[in-house]
Amino acid sequence: MKTVLIEIISIAGMIAYMLWKGTPYYAKLNYEDGGPSVSTERRKVMKREFLPVYRINMPTPELLQVLSIIKEKTRAR
Repeated sequence: MKTVLIEIISIAGMIAYMLWKGTPYYAKLNYEDGGPSVSTERRKVMKREFLPVYRINMPTPELLQVLSIIKEKTRAR
């Protein structure tokens, strides 16, 4: 369950970076500096890896109009 929560938070962070045009990165932590007794917050960042960015753009007015027409047609059924 904890792994799933971490994955959801990671995906939410990536989406936030895309929406606000940030630069997402993964921080590689040093896991050899004290074993499991050292909390993540106290570990040293060894390296940052920048992640690919996929921009989320607003749909064009024409596409919104087409979607509106499709929505109206499917409601009428």
